[in-house]
Amino acid sequence: MITTTRTAARPPIVTGALLVRMATVVASSIGFFLPFAVVPEYAERSAGATAAGAANAALLVTTVAVELAAPALVARLGYRWALGLGHVALGGPTLVLLTSSDAAAVIAVSALRGLGFAVTVVAGGALTAELLPAERRGEGLALVGLVSGVSALLALPAGTWLAQVAGYEAVFVATAAVPVLSVLTVPFLPGRPAVAGRAAGVLAGLRSPYLMWPAAVFAASAGGTGILCTFVPLAVRGGPVYRARVDLPGSTSATRGAGGADTRQGRSARAASVLRHARQKR
Repeated sequence: MITTTRTAARPPIVTGALLVRMATVVASSIGFFLPFAVVPEYAERSAGATAAGAANAALLVTTVAVELAAPALVARLGYRWALGLGHVALGGPTLVLLTSSDAAAVIAVSALRGLGFAVTVVAGGALTAELLPAERRGEGLALVGLVSGVSALLALPAGTWLAQVAGYEAVFVATAAVPVLSVLTVPFLPGRPAVAGRAAGVLAGLRSPYLMWPAAVFAASAGGTGILCTFVPLAVRGGPVYRARVDLPGSTSATRGAGGADTRQGRSARAASVLRHARQKR
C-alpha cells in the first residue's frame, strides 16, 4: 500500500494590498533619498559646510527621536491616517526650499521631513508585518526591503544628477510631489481602527535583550551611512561620487535579499520573529 504525504500549500506573499504598500515604500524612499545628498550641497552654497552638516543632522536626529513616540501616534490614528500624514510631512515642507536657502529654513525643513519619515517608517513597518503570512514573514520582509533598497539605490544618485541637469528646484518639486501624491493610494490599504489607551513604546521594547543589541548595531551603521551620504558628495566632486552613492544602498539591498531568502531556523527567520517574541514577553 502506497501512501503519499501532501504538504499544505504555502500562502502567497504578494497580494494586492502588499503591492499598494510597496508603492508607498517606493514613494517614501524617493521622498527621503532623492534630496538626501542634494540638500547639503544646497545648504553649503548659501550658508557653508556647517549648515550642510546641520541639515542632514536635523533630518536624522528628528527621525530617530520621533520614531520613539510614533507608535503611540499610530495607535491613536490608525495605520492609514498615520501613513498619509507622514507622507505629507515628508514631502510637503520641501517646497519651502524653492523660496529660501537660509540655513534656518533648510534645517527646519529637514526636521519636518524627518518627522514625516519617522511616522511612515513606524506605521508602514507595522502595516507591512500584518499584511504578510506569519510563516513567510521573513521572505516577505526581505522582498519589501529589496523594494525599498532598490528605490534608494536609484533615488540617491538620481537626486544629484537631476540637480545638475535641471537645478535644485526640480529635485525639490519631485521630492514634494511623489510622497504627497502617493497619499492617493493609502485608502486602498487595509485600515486598523485607532486604539484607545496607552501604547507600548519603543523605549520599553529596547529594554528587551532581544532588541537592545540589534538596535545598537543598527544605530551605529545608520550613523555611518548618514555621515557618508552627507559629506562624501561635498568632498568628492564629479564621477567617483556617483559610484559611492550607488554602492552604499546597493550593498544594503543585496544584504536584505540574502538575509530574507535564507529562512532556515536560527538565521533570518529568527530575526524576523524578534518583534513578535518581544511582544509576547511584555
